[in-house]
Amino acid sequence: GDSATSEMEIAGLGGTPDIQVALVADPSDTIRLSTDPDLVGRPLDGILGPDYARGSPFRQSVLGEFLYTDTSITAAYPYRVPPGPGELRSTRTGVVVLSYDLRTPTTVARQRAFRESLIQGAVVLALCLLTWAGLHTLVTVPLRRLADGTRRLAAGESGPALSAGGPSEIQDLTVSFNLMAEQVASRQRALARANRALRALSDCKQEVSAARDEPSLLQNFCRVVVQQAGYRLAWVGFIEPTGSKVVTPVASAGHDAGYLQAARVTWDDSPLGQGPTGQAIRTGQPVVCEDILTDPRLGAWRSAQLERGYGASAVLPLCNADGAVFGALSVYAAERGVFDEKEVALLSEIAQELAFGIQRLRARKHQEEVERSLAANEAMLRQVQKMEAIGQLAGGVAHDFNNILGAIMMQAALASEENVSPELREALEEIRVAAERGANLTRQLLLFSRKQVMQSRTLDLSQAVTHLARMLQRVLREDVRMELRPHPGPLFVRADPGMIDQILMNLAVNARDAMPGGGRLVIETGLVDLPEPNTAVPPTPAGRYACIRVTDTGSGIAPEVLPHIFEPFFTTKAAGQGTGLGLATVFGIVQQHRGGMRVESGLGRGTTFEVLLPLAAEPADADAAEPGRRPRRHAAERILVVEDDGSVRNLIQQALEREGYSVLVAANGVQALQLWEQRSGP
Repeated sequence: GDSATSEMEIAGLGGTPDIQVALVADPSDTIRLSTDPDLVGRPLDGILGPDYARGSPFRQSVLGEFLYTDTSITAAYPYRVPPGPGELRSTRTGVVVLSYDLRTPTTVARQRAFRESLIQGAVVLALCLLTWAGLHTLVTVPLRRLADGTRRLAAGESGPALSAGGPSEIQDLTVSFNLMAEQVASRQRALARANRALRALSDCKQEVSAARDEPSLLQNFCRVVVQQAGYRLAWVGFIEPTGSKVVTPVASAGHDAGYLQAARVTWDDSPLGQGPTGQAIRTGQPVVCEDILTDPRLGAWRSAQLERGYGASAVLPLCNADGAVFGALSVYAAERGVFDEKEVALLSEIAQELAFGIQRLRARKHQEEVERSLAANEAMLRQVQKMEAIGQLAGGVAHDFNNILGAIMMQAALASEENVSPELREALEEIRVAAERGANLTRQLLLFSRKQVMQSRTLDLSQAVTHLARMLQRVLREDVRMELRPHPGPLFVRADPGMIDQILMNLAVNARDAMPGGGRLVIETGLVDLPEPNTAVPPTPAGRYACIRVTDTGSGIAPEVLPHIFEPFFTTKAAGQGTGLGLATVFGIVQQHRGGMRVESGLGRGTTFEVLLPLAAEPADADAAEPGRRPRRHAAERILVVEDDGSVRNLIQQALEREGYSVLVAANGVQALQLWEQRSGP
């Protein structure tokens, strides 16, 4: 600009006592004006140092800034040189430098004022800091705690209650927040319990689907309720079927510590029946105890429950399809007051699932028992039908064969009465003996087929067995020792004595053959009570029976053979040693007497046969007496013979006429009635 004006300004600055030096450098860093004339024309960096050389980083950083030393303050300001001839815009800059001397009185006063200003500013700043600290402590910190608590609450996290500090408004806000947080936490706990109960309900449904037996179902239900729902103890109790009104624990899970073993629970009107379990069973409704410590119904069990950490309980009744209560599910929690309405509803669903599962398993078990019974009955029916068919066949064959043998025996007897040679008489005797053996065989067939006519009377079974046992030793070998153990009292039955002898004889012979090396045969009589029907063949209803028990120490019967021992012609003996009709005959006789049989045997353990006969009333004296033989009538009597077999009919007629009888013969019943109506005389 104007150089004269600049010189005047610089000269004016030189008169200021605080200014140590003032100078102006041109774009070439040559000092053009200065309060000190000696500096004019000298380079700037020669006066201020190399840091002020043009282009140095320090110079670029200090332009427009103050540089402080212990004795001075220096300021450097750039200025733009006006454009020269032919320049539209100047790009040249110079520097104005002012240096203040801090040691002058004016500067010292200014420094003192500056320090006082700094002190006042520090005091104001300290007051501000104290105010901020107070506000921070009384307002910001509580608000921050509230903010942190709000964030935790929003994240579903629980924590301790916030301390109520600060102004009353913030204290009220903190108290309200704590109350809200407690309510939210309580609802979260209830929601968590409900979720656990829902998971338990889901798992219980799966247990019902997978259960195969009742004990495992009960145990798994209790385990799921404790583990999934988070309860301290769960147990199931059933009502005693005896009518004693006692609740018996059948399954449990959780922290028991002997509680159920020592506790006695009933559902009657006694003090032991006034607890939640007894009340739930009597009313058929859920019963909740919110606080075990104060509930008056728990006087008999309170101390034991508190010792084990139980705080509250809920009891859910178990009902069958028609609504009848048969037990209860009891659940114990460690906390008090946890069983709200929703949770009790979920527990009720769990109890309903358990009751359904129990009823389902019991129905399945009953169905399996019915199916087994039907299968046994079907097998028994098939066996009976098979035996009946074989019996009918055997009876028909035996009847026809018996007629043939009868004719042979009678012809042999008639022929032997004639005057024949000894050789012929001996041959006739051989014929008779062979026919007699055949007749015995047919008699057994008729007994098996139940076509042998029974001559029943009331007799003492022990006495009848004792009488026959005296003769049994004759058919037993010397190496077979027989023991007789009769019942001490009378055992009256309605039976055919000959058939009873046949039963005992066949069983004794069978036992003898099972002991080829000798052994012991025990024959007993006694009383047997059948509490349930015997489903073996032949089937026997429940009741009291007289029993013949025959036990041997023989080789026993193989399990695969046992089902066939009563089949006719079935034998395990060598060829020619047995007919296979001994036990079949016993079977037929027992059936005719409406009795039953039981067999117990095993290889190497011997065999025991039990013949069960229905008991009869004690006979009158007339019934007990042996029937006497009728006196022989005079031979001059008329006899009507009815026989369908012609040869037998003729032989009977010949034999009777030899005795002097007048004989009328008929081939069938119609013909016999006609002859009877046409007869003359008595």
